[in-house]
Amino acid sequence: MIQKLISSADTGRIIKEGFKIAIVGKPNVGKSSLMNALLKENRAIVTDIPGTTRDTIVEDITIKNIPVKLIDTAGIHDTEDAVEKIGIEKSKESFNEADLVLLILDCSQPLSAEDEKIIDTVGNRKALVLLNKTDLGMVLDENSLYEKMPNAIFIRTAVKEGIGINDIEKEIENLVYNGQVKQSGNTFITNVRHTNLLVSAKSALDDAINMIRLGEALEFIEIDVKRTFEFLGEIVGETVSDSIIDEVFSRFCLGK
Repeated sequence: MIQKLISSADTGRIIKEGFKIAIVGKPNVGKSSLMNALLKENRAIVTDIPGTTRDTIVEDITIKNIPVKLIDTAGIHDTEDAVEKIGIEKSKESFNEADLVLLILDCSQPLSAEDEKIIDTVGNRKALVLLNKTDLGMVLDENSLYEKMPNAIFIRTAVKEGIGINDIEKEIENLVYNGQVKQSGNTFITNVRHTNLLVSAKSALDDAINMIRLGEALEFIEIDVKRTFEFLGEIVGETVSDSIIDEVFSRFCLGK
């Protein structure tokens, strides 16, 4: 049970702070269109002019009951424009801080040098890759892309037409809950201090179990059992009493 709670800490942090998703890609692949589709409103400016988004746009939304911090980044590409350079640097910062990278590629065109550079930057990170503009036909070499990004999840989309949006939302839900369907009764740890105390409690309990297996003296085992209860007590605001220790040892027939 302690390990299960520790494992829930990352999900708990997401529930508390929001799941950070950085939308990345070269200019004019559909990043702002995706932002608007997920927001269900026209918040980001959408044009056919590359480089329209020159700064990061951050929006807090809810996807499948999950709080999400959606970051629409400036298109990552080489430029001499001073303002665009600042936006691109902010994009890279957002990219590094994100829980999930959502990479958009224009599948109606072959991969460009800019696409390749962004793909290399993503590397083996947790990523959703949208093969966007499928309504214009598939020109991009999918097989070579799968080889370049074996750990990524690929979704075919035509964002402006609303195609693939539901699939994106479902994959985000799966990633947050580690592929498991969320149960209404689940408990998640959202406090870093509580997580650290649980880790300490598990370590002390493991030490006690190992000493029992080795046949160590009861007094030494009792120390680690008490430490376990003390760590857990700090979480719930209670202290352990000798009567509780007596009860624990009596159940394990250790003779205390």
